[in-house]
Amino acid sequence: MTTLNSYMVGIDVGGTFTDGVAVDEKGTIYTAKASSTTADPAIGVMNVLSKLANKVGIPLAQFVSNVPRFVYGTTVATNTLLQRKGLDIVLITTRGFRDQLNVRRIWREDGYDLRALPPEPFVPRHRTYEVTERIDHKGNIITPLVEADVISIAEQIKKAGIDSVAVCLLFSILNPAHERKVKELLLREIPDLRVSISSDVCPEIREYERASTVSINAYLAHTVEKQLENFEENLYQMGLEAKLQIMQSSGGVTTTQFIADRPVNIFLSGPAGGVVATSYLGRLVKAEDNNNFLAVDMGGTSFDISLLPEGHIPLSTNSVVHGWHIIAPTINIQTIGAGGGSIAWVDIGGGLHVGPHSAGAIPGPACYMKGGEDATVTDADLVLGYIDPDYFLGGEIKLSLEKAEEAIGKLADKIGLSVIETAAGIFSIVNENMLGGMRLVTLERGRDPRDYSLFVFGGAAPLHVPYFASELEIKHIIIPRDASVFSALGLVVSEIRFDFVKNINRNSRDISFEELMGEYADLQKQGTDCLEKSLVVPKDRYFVLRADMKFPGEFTEFLVDIPSKIKSVKDVQQAFIDYHQKLYEYAEEISPDILNIRLSAFGKTHKPRIAKTKLSGENSKGAIKSKRKAYFHKLGKSILTDVYDGHKIVPGNRLSGPAIIELPTTTIVVRPDQTCFMDEFCNFNIES
Repeated sequence: MTTLNSYMVGIDVGGTFTDGVAVDEKGTIYTAKASSTTADPAIGVMNVLSKLANKVGIPLAQFVSNVPRFVYGTTVATNTLLQRKGLDIVLITTRGFRDQLNVRRIWREDGYDLRALPPEPFVPRHRTYEVTERIDHKGNIITPLVEADVISIAEQIKKAGIDSVAVCLLFSILNPAHERKVKELLLREIPDLRVSISSDVCPEIREYERASTVSINAYLAHTVEKQLENFEENLYQMGLEAKLQIMQSSGGVTTTQFIADRPVNIFLSGPAGGVVATSYLGRLVKAEDNNNFLAVDMGGTSFDISLLPEGHIPLSTNSVVHGWHIIAPTINIQTIGAGGGSIAWVDIGGGLHVGPHSAGAIPGPACYMKGGEDATVTDADLVLGYIDPDYFLGGEIKLSLEKAEEAIGKLADKIGLSVIETAAGIFSIVNENMLGGMRLVTLERGRDPRDYSLFVFGGAAPLHVPYFASELEIKHIIIPRDASVFSALGLVVSEIRFDFVKNINRNSRDISFEELMGEYADLQKQGTDCLEKSLVVPKDRYFVLRADMKFPGEFTEFLVDIPSKIKSVKDVQQAFIDYHQKLYEYAEEISPDILNIRLSAFGKTHKPRIAKTKLSGENSKGAIKSKRKAYFHKLGKSILTDVYDGHKIVPGNRLSGPAIIELPTTTIVVRPDQTCFMDEFCNFNIES
């Protein structure tokens, strides 16, 4: 028992499980996992904290008081969007633009389905109000704001009991005066009203996307603010002295106060942590002197894929989440509905499918015995012998093989196969679904997967990914020993981040160097103010410049890194030409357009020192704890397979497949044609 250590803590709330990591001053990592509690996520978080305190060996209150940094990754925004659990909101727009959320864009999300309908907007038409005003494309006021319109709308908001409003006026990105006046008038009439204005939330071109983003921001405002307030209050009552930090979709953390105004910035809060951890740990490992990483995360509901060329975290500024357009800095993550809870089903023609619907945490897979009757991927994994029903979550949860076989048996009867054949089919189909996602991120974007090392994490990924990685000829797979809570580890190695953008929308030849640097200086001042409020000292601050650029006449712009020590506009132009050349092996020597300039303000954080262990001998026989039958597709049958205790395998040990490696929170399956080696950072390295 010790009371001297301090512990950096990361908590990641997923759809099925809530994961926790605590890292002490020596680099020792403590992990914990508990079922997510959908009705009140804080309960699941407190359960994880209690487990972490028990592992450390001190009372919960004392443990929490010894936490100098607490980072939280939450799915509250995602769940609120997907389940449409937000409260009614109002959208205020320029007269004549009431239908922009319904009209959307001319293209279809699915060009092959003529009957596909877009998702319903979060603001129904009868809750969209117009005000008389007009600002032109140069930012000049053509028609002054009619304040009486705003006062009238405020009265209707009061009667309807609405507590959150979005405001998106035409060309407010060039002149926000009218939007700010609307907000001022609304708050004067209704002081407790939450008002999101597009010139603050997403000051970028494209009217529909901006209206969509600010509407989603307003839709999330109440739910996110209340949950974070309650969660933060519970932690402080327990003795937490550190300021709670929230992981953003961009991979940087910020304060709860900032997120209260910009909840749209955390819609991918959870998955971002795993990508950050991959970049951090990958640079330490330097697998085969190859700093190109492919990060994949398979949890209970989804499979997330991200490409990290040279270890750099990929960033996007425009995203589509289940049909809704969002303008916000976001790690470029490809997500498909494939997880341990993905439901298997048979179509009208007798074809077997898996996902995208999930059983979630409640009722969960049939083997959980929580009322679920549908066969899921986890049920198939259990039937195939990969999972020990008595050792799921280290034995905390007992699984029912009988229930799994019963659920899969219903499907087997429909398609005329045995239970084991149907389970093998479920396993193969979900793997093929994930393989398709990986092809999309690599081959279909001109990336050779053979140039990448594969980082595998999430509770279900180490069981599935080694099976199909060889299809992409990926030779090196890295599975952290704490793979199931790897995203939570990413939270504690993240940095403070604030992002700012200014619309330019001019050709670069028409912008002077002094004007361009003046615009960047204004953004840097905003970033400095935010970092000061976050108590980041000057020596720990740094800034990254970017710009959205394109060739004249092109429709799609590219996010380009700008050198920090540029001396002329030509340096900016050359940065774009070099980027275009690298991406397409082609570029014209002409002046590109600059749509937006961007600045990211970072605050360095104290990161835990990940402990290294001296390599021992290769013999791993002492880690074998049992044998059981497991099905291997290459062999076409179940065979008696060695089962290893993952915690008894030490750095330097090597083993050959077929083998099953069990850890309390995940299972690794090594195929017959693969070998596994543990490195000095306690990562399992699988090679074909």
